[in-house]
Parts: sequence; C-alpha cells; structure tokens
Amino acid sequence: MTFYIVARCSKAGQLGAAINSSSPTVGSRCLHARAGIGVVATQNTTDPELAGVLLDLIKYNLTPQQAISELKKNYEFLEYRQLGLINNDDPPAPFSGEHSLGIFNASNNENALCLGNLLANERVTSKML
Repeated sequence: MTFYIVARCSKAGQLGAAINSSSPTVGSRCLHARAGIGVVATQNTTDPELAGVLLDLIKYNLTPQQAISELKKNYEFLEYRQLGLINNDDPPAPFSGEHSLGIFNASNNENALCLGNLLANERVTSKML
C-alpha cells in the first residue's frame, strides 16, 4: 500500500508533499520537488526519472495535465505507473495506469491531490483530501 498527497497553500503559494508506504525503500524514491516549479509523486512500479521529465515540462509553461498528456505520447510503460503533479498555478493532475496495483484511486481539488494503490477501499483518497 502506498498513498500520498501533493498540495499547494492557496495563501502562501508554497508546495509540499507527504507519502506513506508499506515499503519505505519505495516511498523514499517517490516524491520529487523543484523550487519555483512544482512537486511530482511517482509510484506503483515507480520510475523516478519520470519526475524530472514532468518537472521539465511544467517549467516550460505546460499545465500539469498537459505535461502528463505529453508524457503519455512518449513513454511506453506508463500504464504501470501512478503519477501526481502540481505546479504553482494550475489544478493538480493525477494519472493512474490501468495496470496499477490492487485498488487504486485519486482525488483532487484546486490545491491538492491524493493518490494511492493497494488501498483498503476506493474511499481512502477522498478521505485524505
């Protein structure tokens, strides 16, 4: 089981993230941030290199959703991944590939995104949010 939140403070504009995982060695490679750009979480057969690609894309004025859409065009194993991306201005964007593990889900609003896999039930992320 792994679940996380990436969020933005609407008053201060600061970004942050937190993760909980049944595998600490996996959890330690899931969260990535770049000052002034955004925060990315990669999980579910995680590929940490995707974080750098997504942060580069939003650095050049793509919204989080546009960045994930662009990644889908050029990365063949995305259906095994889960991603969450937030920047300073736009709504956060979740992605869960069809081969994500167990029960998986995402919930988001204008300033936060919660995403998880191997969950006890589909309500976990909405309760987190």
